[in-house]
Order: sequence, then C-alpha cells, then structure tokens
Amino acid sequence: MPTAPTQHLVHAPRLLAVGLTLLAISTLGCSDSATETGTPAPGLAPDSDAPPVTAAPGTPLHHAQTCAQYLGPIPAMSCADAELMPITVDGVEVFDTPASCDRPSALTGTCETGERIAARYTGTHHDGSPRPEVVFVNFCRDGGMGVIGHNSETGATCFFHINMAFPNDARHPGSNDPNYDDYWQSADVVAADNCQGCHQADPWLHSPWIDQLRDPDDPSLPLVPLIASTDSPYVVVGAGFTQPYHDGAPENSCTSCHRAQCDTNFAVPLGELVMPGPFADSTFTDGVSADLQAIRDWCATLPVGPQGGTDGGEGAACETALDCVYGCGNDETCAGQCVATHLEEERATALQGLVTCMAEAECGFNEACLDAACSAEFAAFDALCG
Repeated sequence: MPTAPTQHLVHAPRLLAVGLTLLAISTLGCSDSATETGTPAPGLAPDSDAPPVTAAPGTPLHHAQTCAQYLGPIPAMSCADAELMPITVDGVEVFDTPASCDRPSALTGTCETGERIAARYTGTHHDGSPRPEVVFVNFCRDGGMGVIGHNSETGATCFFHINMAFPNDARHPGSNDPNYDDYWQSADVVAADNCQGCHQADPWLHSPWIDQLRDPDDPSLPLVPLIASTDSPYVVVGAGFTQPYHDGAPENSCTSCHRAQCDTNFAVPLGELVMPGPFADSTFTDGVSADLQAIRDWCATLPVGPQGGTDGGEGAACETALDCVYGCGNDETCAGQCVATHLEEERATALQGLVTCMAEAECGFNEACLDAACSAEFAAFDALCG
C-alpha cells in the first residue's frame, strides 16, 4: 500500500498558500462536540444524518470521515480539473515563463506559465443532494494537491493533502471510497504544515494572481470564494489542528471590516495592496501605513509553530525561499534568484547546494526530487532553518 512521504520541517507541503491576501474572519467559542463523531470540533454540531466515523484513528479516512460530519461527503478530486493560470506581461498573455509579470504568485513571487492551479467543487448532503453552502477548492503545484473544504454557514473548515504516491492529475477518491487511505495524508501530517498559520484570517485567501481564476458557474466572481467579514465563522476541524490566532490584534482600519492577517511569509507584500479584494490587478499603496505596521508588529509577537509561523524569522524565510524554488519548475536560473532574494550567508549556501543537487539529478525542483535524490542536502539546509 502506498504511504505518505517523509515529513520535513521546511518542505512539508504548504497546503494552499498559493494566492494569499488580507481577508478576515471571526473566531468562535470553543465547546466540544460528541466524541463518536471523531475528533471534537470547537463550537460545531455534526450533521444529524452524518454516518458514524468508522475508520481507525490516525488514518487519512478517519480525518475525511470526521470532516464529513460537518461538510458532507468529501468529493473525488483531481488537478486535471484545475484551471490554467494565465500569465501576462504589460497586459499581454505570454507562454514562456518571464522573469517578472503583472500578477506574480503571492507565495513565491514567480510567474510560471502552463500551470493548472485550482478547481472548485460544490459540496453535497449525505443523501447526495447539492449543498451550496459547502465548497471545496483544490490547489495544485509542485506535483502536489492541497484542498480546503469550508461550510460558510457554520464555519467548519478542513485541510487535506494527497500523499504524493500518485500523480496529482489522477482521480483521488472521496471519503465514501474504500481506497481513500491509499491516496491521501492523515490529519497529523497535514496539521504539521500549520495550514491555519497562513490561512489565518479566513479559509479563502486572495491575491491578484489567484483572482485571475473565475468561478465556472459565475465568471463575474473569483473561483476562490469571497466571504470574509468581521463575523464570518471559521473553525478548523481535524486531529492536531489548532485555531488561528486573532486575540490581541490591533483594532484599527486594517481590522475594521475583517480579522487580522499576517503577511510576512509571502513574496508579494499583500498588506500593501489597495483593498478590498478580490483584486483585478496588482495596485499597491504608497508606503506602509501606521495601522499596517501595527498589524505586522503584532504578527511578530506570535509564536512559530501551531497557530503561528508568521513571525518572519529564519524558519519563515527558509520556507518562503524553498517555496520560491519549487515554483521554478526546471529553471535553475529562477531557483538561484530565489536563493539570492530570500536568504543570506550559510542558509543561502545550503539552499544553493540543494538547488544544485536537484538540478544535477534532473528531476525538477519539487518535493519528490528532494526526497528521491537530495535528502542529505535538504537535511543540511533544514538544520540551519530550525
């Protein structure tokens, strides 16, 4: 049976941080639901007709069945369904990867062409009828596929990721399929990536890059749902997951219509975009306002790790640099620019060694290549970034 890949501190899949911006949400009070529904979910009641959780704890299917208590069945998904991301330079679409573009990836700052990025799936009730308040979006990059499922009425949110044993354009089964465990990661592996550390203010995050993709059912809307407000519910479900940080954030113009969102992990200065989202273009404010600086100062006080990971320290810089490298496909020059842009001294040297190793292995700049050919080089880099 296929197993999940080895977990690493820095290169564990950054689940959905492909198109991030400052949108916000509210927190809910915490009271546990009944344990027979799987891992208790703060402040949520399971669907009255939800099937019981029967899978063994710690398995991928246990996580899926637990999430299905609040979202309905998890659908089958594939990156073959994902929309191609257009890349433009001065308003003209290009098909060879440029050094810069009108709307670079928020996470990496790169402009990779020919990439299928995301697809949207409407949820269903347990009887199979449509459930429009539940939406799943998959995000595809570096050979992986991350998924967010969200119930806009209750705020129930789950994060998923494939286990990389199969190509991401294969059909990955849903929670009612007995082969689910073969294709997906368990909750603890996904939780270790601290998805909510980036998806802090709202499960659905926006940038000029990701907002180029449109809802196939209504092209006037972005593919990624736009729901954030000061009281839109957001509760992360799953063993090992914690709730995002909001307590103690400054009350100022940045949080008057949405919750605080830290932007220090991303290559694009998202907090400086002209609000509100969604974003038609990359229009930035002149300088950093006092209110934005207050948010960033608050973000710098948050711990690294569960709920945190937003302090802009060494670990965050390493993650951003490696994600930038992963966004370069097979372009070694691009990868070298990522190293020079994001890191200095010993950590830059170590990442350059990792880049050289993957280039010589000719397997691309991705996690599969890293695991197969460059584990020693990654260990040296990881040790400097801990």
